[in-house]
Amino acid sequence: MGLAMANIIPAILKVGGDMVMFCTLAEEWTYKEEYERINQLSHALIDLGTKRSDKVGYMVNDRRVAFEVVWGCWASCFVHADVNARFHSDEIEYVLKNCEVKTLVVEDVFIDEVRPILSKTKVEKVIVLDTGMGKEIPEGWYEYESLISKYPKTQPELPWEHFTPDEPVSILNTTGTTGSPKGILFNLNTYVGLLTEAGTYAKGLLPEVASFLEDAEIANPTINSIVHSNLVQGILTQPATGDLVEKGMRVLLSSIVNFLYKTSDKAAQSVVYTVFWLLRRVLNIGGMVGAEPTVSVGFIYEEFLGTMLVGHPTALLTGRHFDPIEMYKLIEKYKLGMLLLSGDTMINILSDAAEPGEYDTSSVMVAASTSMQTSPSTRKRLAERFPNAVYADSFSSTEVVVSTLSLYTHDMMMNEAPTRFRMPSYAELFDENHNPVPVGEPGMFYQKAGAMSVGYYGEPEKYEKISFTDADGVRWVSMGDYAVEGEDGLITVVGRGSEVINTGGLKVWCEECERVLIGHPKIADVAYTGVPDEKWGHAVTALIQLKEGEKATEEEMIDWCKDKMAGYKAPKHVIFTDIPYVDIAKKRRRAIKEIAMEKLGIK
Repeated sequence: MGLAMANIIPAILKVGGDMVMFCTLAEEWTYKEEYERINQLSHALIDLGTKRSDKVGYMVNDRRVAFEVVWGCWASCFVHADVNARFHSDEIEYVLKNCEVKTLVVEDVFIDEVRPILSKTKVEKVIVLDTGMGKEIPEGWYEYESLISKYPKTQPELPWEHFTPDEPVSILNTTGTTGSPKGILFNLNTYVGLLTEAGTYAKGLLPEVASFLEDAEIANPTINSIVHSNLVQGILTQPATGDLVEKGMRVLLSSIVNFLYKTSDKAAQSVVYTVFWLLRRVLNIGGMVGAEPTVSVGFIYEEFLGTMLVGHPTALLTGRHFDPIEMYKLIEKYKLGMLLLSGDTMINILSDAAEPGEYDTSSVMVAASTSMQTSPSTRKRLAERFPNAVYADSFSSTEVVVSTLSLYTHDMMMNEAPTRFRMPSYAELFDENHNPVPVGEPGMFYQKAGAMSVGYYGEPEKYEKISFTDADGVRWVSMGDYAVEGEDGLITVVGRGSEVINTGGLKVWCEECERVLIGHPKIADVAYTGVPDEKWGHAVTALIQLKEGEKATEEEMIDWCKDKMAGYKAPKHVIFTDIPYVDIAKKRRRAIKEIAMEKLGIK
């Protein structure tokens, strides 16, 4: 059986060898050390009685240990199930029961939350990560470091067959914004979809790449003249070029994947090692730092996978809350080339913490969003602090991992180019009856390919509500996001159908309005919501967090909005307040509505 995680993981990790894989301002860990620790954890889990396809849960803030659990499960053919570190006890209990977790890795800070509910679940073994809080580990539980240190650092021989491409390998739990958390199922084909659809992602970015190359100055005069030639620019901007790239990469990558599926394990390992050995030398981007200091769903794929594959370090923030100064210092110390951030709020926190040029950020070549699309004014602030970076904005959800991407050059960011995406060939906008909508009309974004989940664990009926099968037997999936396609083929995401504000019979899309209002020079953060209103049905309400030292009136904000958007989209209520940072868009919406209702005295 080819393409087995048990053989691919060693191939990837051996590429790095003694190079730094993870680092903080105080510590470093090499690829070799992490490979050995994954092996030790695999031995330990097997010795504790964990069987093939058993569920291993993890609830930790330490992202390095979370990485070890995830990849240790993949290498050993266990299914990992994340338990969000922000869940309360009822949600924790629900996830453990719904996912049928047998073994749980938990950080010591959560001992008191977990211990009372274990008897109601199927958890048989608990492994505690000791972070020095002085918490007493309950009798019968295991301490993580003491446990794995007893086992060999070599790869274990598995007593069972490797996972097939259609078997579940991951359960990522949603944040429980509506009802109980849902366990999103992924199989090996899901992650292969990230590769086989790479051509589609590349196709959408080609025009932006052409613009970037046109502005770039390359030291080698021959190469510089080639990339600036009309021929190269013309080729990159031709639709036929994008079609060729899309089809060619799909055929090539699908062929490689099929070969890895069918060939022997050792042959697959050799191919993977060779490919990533070459990537490491070609993509010399100098490592990455992610902005989210705690474990979040999907983090292991967004944050670690890319740099791990090319043998570069991932810098880890150590606090339980985002520390922008720590991030700047990590960039300076390790000359990191990639930066992952989560939405307008996170970028503005980073921008507020330092003036342009205060820290050396010249090494950063790529900045990217991880869970929320960003506003033009926010990207401009980022460009001022990271002058050499291009920005990759994304439109996605956990269920579909990646929907589409958009690339912004430095000049585009400085000129506040609008937030728009190219419609992928595997996506379509449909109405409520699953009919395609005309250009210029809002429709629900559905996709039929790419890195897509395969269901909700134990709750297939809930997955049916977000998907449908067309007349050709093709399954389409949507998370309820609405978008409008322009004549140029670019789409503008306007918001979720469940979050649209219906005021006086007119629809107000929250994200569309927020992208306008965040551009006000006095505003640090903004969030739209609707509250019950006898006259309008729902009254448009804006929560506004002003920048430190700024003052403003409700009338000032409303007048500013009316000057830049239709009058019915301007807020009827303005609430000046601190807006809590929430890294998941759906959960942020619920928190905003609760604050608005409380502030306005509405029950």
